[in-house]
This record gives sequence, C-alpha cells and structure tokens, in this order.
Amino acid sequence: MCTGKSAFQAQKNQYKRQVAQRAVDWRSQNNIWEMKNDQYDINTRENVNAYSRYVGGVQRNFGLEVQQFMKNNETLFRSQVSSSPVNEGGRSTSFGRSQKLAALYAEGAMKANLRRADIQQTEKLKAGHRQLLSAQAQELGKRGFAPIPTVEPAKPVGPSFLDQFISVASTAASFISPISSLSTAFKGLGGLGVGSNALGGFAGTGIPLQHTAGMGALASDRRLKENIIKIGEAISGLGIYKFNYLNTGKQYIGAMADEVVNIFPEAVEVMSNGFLAVKYDLIDIEFKEA
Repeated sequence: MCTGKSAFQAQKNQYKRQVAQRAVDWRSQNNIWEMKNDQYDINTRENVNAYSRYVGGVQRNFGLEVQQFMKNNETLFRSQVSSSPVNEGGRSTSFGRSQKLAALYAEGAMKANLRRADIQQTEKLKAGHRQLLSAQAQELGKRGFAPIPTVEPAKPVGPSFLDQFISVASTAASFISPISSLSTAFKGLGGLGVGSNALGGFAGTGIPLQHTAGMGALASDRRLKENIIKIGEAISGLGIYKFNYLNTGKQYIGAMADEVVNIFPEAVEVMSNGFLAVKYDLIDIEFKEA
C-alpha cells in the first residue's frame, strides 16, 4: 500500500502503462488471429478444389472404362454374329459350341474388368475423401484457437480513510499545525455564511468563494453541501460535482473530501470543527464557481 502522493502516482502511472500495453498486445493477437483465419479459409477451399479435381479425374477414368466395355461388347457381338453360320452344314456341331464358349469367355472377362474398375474407383474416392479430411484437420491445427484476453491489471487503490487517520495520529505535531492554520485562514476569508442549524457549531465560519494559490485547504465535506450533482470524472477516478453549500444559493464545481481521502490522502485535512477540507492544488480537480 502506498503512503504518499508520489508513490501512489507512480502506481497509477504503472497501471496506465500496463493497461495500454495490454490493449496493444490484444490488438496484435487479434490481427494475427484474423490473418490465420484468412489463410485457413484459403487453404481449406484449395483442399476442397483439389479433392473435386481428383474426384473428377477418377470418374472420368471410370467413364472411359465403361465406354471401352461397351465398345468391346459391341465388337464381340458383331464378331459372334458374323462368324455364326446360318446352318452348320457338314461342319461338326462342336465348332459352333466352341465359338459360343469363346464369346462367353470374352464377355465374362470384359464384365470382370468393368467390375474391377468400379471397385478401384470406389477405393480411390474413399482415399481421396480421407486425404481431404486429413488436410482440413492439418489446416485447423495450424490455425489453432482464438486468443484469450489476459487478466486486466489491478487498479491501484490509495490509503483508506482509516489508514489516513492512523497516519495523521502518528504525526501529531504536523496534524495540529494544519488545523490551526486552516481555522485562521477560514476566519479571515470572505465567503458564504453557513447557518448554525444545518451545521451545528460551524456557524460563523466563512467558506471561500474560489481557490487561490497559497490559500490552503477548502471546506469540501459532503455534509456541508446540498444539491450535489455528479457532472464528470477526473483521470484519477475522482468524481467532479456541482453543488452549493448549505443555506446558500451560489453553485460551485469541485470534489468530495470523502472520495479524495481514498485517492489523495495527503490532500485532505480535518478542520477544528471536525469537517473535512481539501487542498485542491494536490488533486486533479479545480475548485471554481459554476
């Protein structure tokens, strides 16, 4: 836990650098992922095209086998018809049977060749499909998985309200002096009167109209204000508010001491009446009239 403004500021700067670096790394990972996706799409489409060409080639070859079978069958039929006599005459009947057997053998051989070509075509198509699946799986492995964002850096948190008062109690000498000077400064400044009914014991203390270098801390206790509206947020995370002090009509823009003490504890002091004041020159919010 940081105990001073410089240490806490260093933590905030480191946090900002970590957040910025995380954003750069995430954009870089996303760019790489998009390029891998594009390359994956190109390669998988090319694999499908190659498979389609392969299937076309196999089917074309089988078509040629079928065409050759039909041609051979026609040739065999013509040969059989042309060589068969109208009547056997003086020839032996075994001559006709031999021709028929030869024709049946030739026809059987052609059909066997066609069935073998069909089986080979089926095996080639299955092998081509297995190659396609293997190629697609390889491309998927090359692409990998989508990137996962890293854990967001922990946002630094300043000392709590209790930690601040423990620190103040340990340095009593420096604690009493700011209260005395602040009380004197408030009594000597013109400003807006605050009613005693609303504040109980704070009546008669002037609230400065604007912050001036060297003026010291300004009363910024939420209990001293009304019509509080948050209108923005500073880089440090402090809320920027528009408000008016109790029983007054003039509006101001500034911070709330109970928030400041958690981020810039060194910018908050306790006034002699128990209310909190803020040194605006130590925070990144300007106190001004609305």
